[in-house]
Amino acid sequence: MIKTGYNEGKRQEMSCMSILTTWLESLAYDVEISSACLRSQSPKSNCAECLPYCPENAISFSKQGAERDSSLCTNCGHCVPVCPVQAITGRSPERKIVNETLLIEDSPFPSVKELLYFYKRGVRNVNCDSTASPDIHILKEADSLLTAMGYEPFTIVDSIPVYNEEPTFTRRSFFIKAAFEGKKIAAATITPAKWRFNQNQFEITSMFPGYAVYEVIIDQEQCNLCEACFKMCPQQVFSLKEGLLSVNSGSCNGCSLCVDICGKDAIKIVQRAYPSQPMELAVERLTCPDCNTPFHTWKNPNVSSPGPLCNICDTRSKNGYFSPYSV
Repeated sequence: MIKTGYNEGKRQEMSCMSILTTWLESLAYDVEISSACLRSQSPKSNCAECLPYCPENAISFSKQGAERDSSLCTNCGHCVPVCPVQAITGRSPERKIVNETLLIEDSPFPSVKELLYFYKRGVRNVNCDSTASPDIHILKEADSLLTAMGYEPFTIVDSIPVYNEEPTFTRRSFFIKAAFEGKKIAAATITPAKWRFNQNQFEITSMFPGYAVYEVIIDQEQCNLCEACFKMCPQQVFSLKEGLLSVNSGSCNGCSLCVDICGKDAIKIVQRAYPSQPMELAVERLTCPDCNTPFHTWKNPNVSSPGPLCNICDTRSKNGYFSPYSV
């Protein structure tokens, strides 16, 4: 009787463990590239941020956008943090942290954005083992942004710090941990799910409130206010108000889609950290004397009636095309 009860309890325990195993493994889902990818949003996009961080060369580009080769992809997740628009979903890369020190092993060195992500979570030092070396260029970029915002830069340390506190688990979590010891997924059982599947946590615009990390510069001599970048910007950096164009660089994530689609080369994106404050530029709303369509142009007190043409009519006129509006 006692034996039977013991066996039944053991069977239920193993059944629960099996369910837990299935649940945990379901969390480690495949890396996927969503339709939010800039390459899918516009064929003019030149974004290739994910390519250098795919050690298996599993990502390629086509007319439809970015594509992932499932036969090559190992779901390492190193592409997840670098996407400027968080279009890559899946488990973020596994990193080891000991006493405020990020341990870099045989894996791609973190991007600037991933370094800033860990800095906001208390990491202050970087240690590379014998199979890896620090990317000084990336570290300098991250340090430059941090110091501009009044933070201390990262420190490169040669030795791994001693972990003084033993991790504590409840009795239940201890046995769960022990049951999965030796499996890769065991390392994630105590880690909150939002730390494992957190592509939105890598959104750089939300890491340092009150600061912009990119500056959007518009060349008013070249820009004809066609509004293409206004409509395509995934961060809604540009907004037209009454008599003003507001450029909120604090919302810019550096995706550079506006730069790629601008036919006048009138936009630049510069990486630098500074207190965020929208820039306001004077514009005015006119009516095209040719097609009678309202449009925006830069405010110019010297413009006289009948005023400039809209972009479409101006292009047609300069190319010598016949006006359908002429009598």
